[in-house]
Amino acid sequence: MPKAINAKELSRFLNVSEATIYKLAIIGEIPAFKVMDSWWFDLKDVQRVFQQAMNHVAGKEGQSKK
Repeated sequence: MPKAINAKELSRFLNVSEATIYKLAIIGEIPAFKVMDSWWFDLKDVQRVFQQAMNHVAGKEGQSKK
């Protein structure tokens, strides 16, 4: 079963503010779902998104060195 965490836990995990977490969730930059009034995040999905972003950045840096 996936591990769902709330915005406060995710903000601590990523070392960013809760406000940033909410903004990213609202604009769809990180996968999230709402239960009633609370945002929840599947930690594995969030990690995958950040890993893809890091791979994308690393690929661009490698291209600029050529």
